[in-house]
Parts: sequence; structure tokens; C-alpha cells
Amino acid sequence: DGSFSTHDTNIMKDTDDEDESYTTTFSSSSSTLNPYDLCDDETDLAPVPPPVYLRDCISMLRLSPDDPDAAASRASALTHLEPLVRRTPTDLPILAGSLLRELLGLSDAFETEDFGTKRHGALVALTCTCPETSTEYLVAELFGGDVSIGMRLEIMAVLGDAAGEMSGTVQLRKWRQDAGERALLQLPRGHVAGRRSVVPRGSVGGEDGTQPRTRRWGRPRDPPRRISNVFSARIAPLLFYSLLRGWTAAPRASSWTGEVRLTAGLVSLLATVVECAGTAAPAVGPMAVDLLVAVGPLRGAERIEVRRAVLLGYHVATMYLAPEELVGLAGGKSRQEGLLEFLDTCRERDVDQGCREIAGAVVGNIARAVEEVTAIETNHFSFQHLRLK
Repeated sequence: DGSFSTHDTNIMKDTDDEDESYTTTFSSSSSTLNPYDLCDDETDLAPVPPPVYLRDCISMLRLSPDDPDAAASRASALTHLEPLVRRTPTDLPILAGSLLRELLGLSDAFETEDFGTKRHGALVALTCTCPETSTEYLVAELFGGDVSIGMRLEIMAVLGDAAGEMSGTVQLRKWRQDAGERALLQLPRGHVAGRRSVVPRGSVGGEDGTQPRTRRWGRPRDPPRRISNVFSARIAPLLFYSLLRGWTAAPRASSWTGEVRLTAGLVSLLATVVECAGTAAPAVGPMAVDLLVAVGPLRGAERIEVRRAVLLGYHVATMYLAPEELVGLAGGKSRQEGLLEFLDTCRERDVDQGCREIAGAVVGNIARAVEEVTAIETNHFSFQHLRLK
């Protein structure tokens, strides 16, 4: 008749309580569940399967252009080669030479997407993981007779990037860039004191209010970071003197004769090698001296590119020479006669602003070394004079 008894009301109440407790239990337990990874890179839909081993990459790069899967195979090999190399598999030292030959002889016949970037990344990875084999092969190809200018420039770019990566310079530059971006994000808007009130700038910390000194809300320190330089001790001298020996025979290769881009690129690469070697390299002093000797004959170059590279070489060399040797440069006691006159001319009258700035930096390096040596000699003379008294 549509009426409810007390018994029915109690049953409905119990059912509602059970539903509510079930909902609460389900929601609390579901919050602890990890969702399935539904990302699909669609590798199973690719026309060719991705390579798993380095030998797979070599086989895919060697496919005949007439093969219907040649374009897809080459694109897949270039995409996966750098990650495979950086895993340093056990057969990498055996296959490094074959991979270098395949990559350097590879042409973009199929207009592969990001062909140059992917090939460059794979070559840098090979040079960093197998430095002795790669350095020997790349330097031989750099000064070989049957190599195009573009390929020589690419080899020098690979060697320079590999030197920066092995020395930790690239990582250090990235950390500094990230630190600069974080500093810009922290430029602000007022300092929070407590949870809700905002204190105006200037009322806490220093005079400008930029460094709040509170225990609870102090700025956290960045964790210490270490950079390992695996380039300086062994690879840097090997690469530097291999390049110098090849440069001595370079005029016999027709593409090196009078080519401004190659000369400027090689001088810049030599300077990069010395800079990446750093003070930790036992041979950095002799390398800096040999760099000065190598670039000396190019001081009178008319092209701005070469002159700028020469000044860069002088700047790097004067950074790593001992102060006594720099004083010898200033006094004309070395093989660099006329160096100061050349630097003064570039600093004051060069048509290129970059050349003027670099020349000024080199003069500053020499001037600081002269002041340091003079101060040391003055202190030594004063000490001897006191002892005589």
C-alpha cells in the first residue's frame, strides 16, 4: 500500500551506510594505485624494426639505395645509433672504426629528417667513448687528400665538441646557464616571513633586502657538483700534436691551400684543445708554447676570420703560460718578436670589433703576468735586503 515500516527504514539506513563506507574505502585505496603507462611510441608500426645492436646499425646503413627499406632503415639507424654508442657495449671498440667510416661516408640521399644533427651526435658519441681510435681516424681523414671542405669542417666540429664534452666544459656551461635562469626566476617580489604575511623588500636581510637571514626560510644551498676531466691527461696531447703534425703536411692537400675557413677552423680547434685540457693537464705548458709558435706566422693574415682565430690562440696560450714565460714575450726574449706591436695595432686600429676585444684581453694577460713577476722580485729583493741588515 506504499507505506514503510520501521523495519524497512532500518534496512535502508544500513544499506546507505554500507554504500558510503564502500565508496570511502574505494576512493582511499584507489589513490595509492599507480596508473598504467599507456604511452605508445608506435615502434611496432615502423616499416623496419629499430636496431638493438651496433651491428644492426651497420647493416642498416650499408643497405643498397635500391632496397625499398633503405630510407627507413637509414633513418632508424641514425636515430638509435647515438644512444646505443653511449651505452658502451662490449663490441664498441671493435666496431668503432667501421661506424666512423660508415658515418663519414654517408650522404643524405633520402633527405632524412635532422640528418646532419643525428650524424654529428653519433660521431661525437663515438669520439667520447673511443677517443684513441676515433682521434686517430678523424685526424687522418681531416688531412687526407680526397676529402671535401665541408667534411673537413664537420670533422673539426666533431673534435671540438668531443673535447668540450670529455673535459666537462659543456656540462659546466650548462650548469651555469641553469643557475642563471634560476637566479632570474628568483628575482623578486618580496620576501615571505612566516606563512601568510609578506615583508616589504629592504626590511629584512642586507641593506637592499636581497639576502633574508632567517633560519626557517633561509635559501637552500645547491648540492656540490663534481666534473671529471677525462680529456686533459692523455687525449689532449694526443689530439693536439696529431693536429700539428697533420697541419705541417696540409699544403700537400689541394683543399687546404688558401682556404680561409679551414685555416681559421684549425687554429680555433687547437686553441679549444688547449683550453679544454686546462691546468690539470701535465703538458698544458708545452702545448701553450707550441700553440704560440704555430699561429705566429699567421699574424699578418688579411682575412678577419683567420686574424680572429690567431688572436684567440694567443689569448688561450697566455692564459696557461707561466708568468715568467709571458714576461719573456713582453721583453722580446722568445720567438715571438713584434708580438706586443701586433697586439697594440689590433687593439687600437683593427676594423673588426671582435679582434680588438680579444687583443685587449691578451694584452691584459701579459700585463698581469708582468705585475705578478715584478711584485715577486720586489718582495724577494726586500727580503734579501733585510737579511743583509
